[in-house]
Amino acid sequence: MTRAILVLCILLLVVPAAGCGGPQKITRNADDWLQQGYVKKPWLFGNTVSWTLIFVGQIVTRFLDGMTVNPVDFWGLSAWPFGDGTGTPFHFRAVTVPAGR
Repeated sequence: MTRAILVLCILLLVVPAAGCGGPQKITRNADDWLQQGYVKKPWLFGNTVSWTLIFVGQIVTRFLDGMTVNPVDFWGLSAWPFGDGTGTPFHFRAVTVPAGR
């Protein structure tokens, strides 16, 4: 049992380090959602949602990015010899501003 826990701990440390610097797609999508909501409802998104996203969401989304999306993007799309040698960009959505602003 302790050997399985040790292997799991090693995997949790090694896998994110093998491609953690990526486009952070899950985190950036959460940032885009927060920005779109803030433009429409600043009191709600500026106070309640942003604090929740900062304290809980950033930790969760960055962990998920580091464990899944970033290693796949790095090793599968960017790194030579599997990828084309260029980074994977994240395309931010344009902000839709309500009329009259």
